[in-house]
Amino acid sequence: MAELVRLIELGTTSVPLVGGVCSRLRRMVVATADPLVRFKIGRFELLLPLAHRLPLYRRAHPLYDAAIGRLAALVHEKYPPAFVVDIGANVGDTAAIIRSESPAPLLCIEGDERFFALLEQNARGLGPAVHLEKALVGGAADTVTGSLQSRNGTARVVSSGSGSITLITLEQILDRNPNLRPLGLVKIDTDGFDCPIVESNLGLWEKLGPVLFFEYDPAFYPGWDPLPMWEGLARAGYEQVLVLENTGEYTLTVNLHDRLSLEDLHARYMGWSHGRYADVAVFPVRDADLAGYFRVGEQRAWFELRGVDSPPWMATGTR
Repeated sequence: MAELVRLIELGTTSVPLVGGVCSRLRRMVVATADPLVRFKIGRFELLLPLAHRLPLYRRAHPLYDAAIGRLAALVHEKYPPAFVVDIGANVGDTAAIIRSESPAPLLCIEGDERFFALLEQNARGLGPAVHLEKALVGGAADTVTGSLQSRNGTARVVSSGSGSITLITLEQILDRNPNLRPLGLVKIDTDGFDCPIVESNLGLWEKLGPVLFFEYDPAFYPGWDPLPMWEGLARAGYEQVLVLENTGEYTLTVNLHDRLSLEDLHARYMGWSHGRYADVAVFPVRDADLAGYFRVGEQRAWFELRGVDSPPWMATGTR
C-alpha cells in the first residue's frame, strides 16, 4: 500500500499520461481507504488525505488558489504587522501558499475534526506566528440542525439528521484573542457561509478595514439578493471588487457603485451548480493602490501562463 500511495503522490504532479494512470489508482485506493499523502505547496510539504482533490485541481489549473499568496504579500508590504485571517483553513493549504509569499502572522480557523488535526501538524512547519482556532464560523452565533460532512477535501454543513452544530462569529473569536490585531486580510472559504459571514460583519469591516477575499457562488444561496451585501460594503468604506474564476484566472474589476455590473456579476455565476463560481477580492477605498497592483499582477500571471505579451497599458500599473 505504501508503494502504491507513493506512486500516486508522484503522479499528481507528473506528466499527463502518468497522472491519468495515477488518478485511476487514486480512485481505487480511496474507495477502500483514505491514507495520508504528502504534497508540496509553495515552499512547504503538507500532509493531506488521498481523497483531497487539491493536487488534481492544481495540476489541471496552475493558477488555482495562487492569487491569495500574491494578495497577502501586497497587504503585508503595506501593513507589515497586520494579521491574515483564514476562515475555513482546511489542512493549511492556504496558509502554506501565503507563507510561501509573505511572513505575515496568521490566524487559521477550521471546524472539521480531521482537517483541524492535519492543520495542527502542517502548521508546525510553516514558521512562527501561526495561530489556530478550532471553530465553525457562521453569519451569526447559532446552533443549527445538521452535520458536518467532508468529501474530496472539503467540508460543509448538511441540514440532515438529528445532530446539531454550533456556529460562532468571527467577532467572538477576535474578542477572545485581542492580541490578533490589526487585520490586514480576511480570507473566507466555508462552502456556503461566505456571503452570510461577509454580510453579517459589515460593522466589523467598517471598524477594522481588512481586504476581503471570499468565494462567491450563487448556487449556495437560491433566491438570495446580493445587492444589500454589496451596498453594505460600499457604506462600510469599500469600493473595488476584483473577480477571479474559481480556477484562478483574473476576470474583471467591478466598482461597488456600479449596480448593473454587480447584477451582471451575480448572473454570470448563476446556474452552474457549484461547477463554476468566483473568488472575489474586495478592497477598502484607502487601499485603491493595492487593488491596482493586484489587478495588474493577476493579469500578468495569466499572460505569462499563456505566453501572451502584456498589453502596453499594463506598464502604467507596475509598481
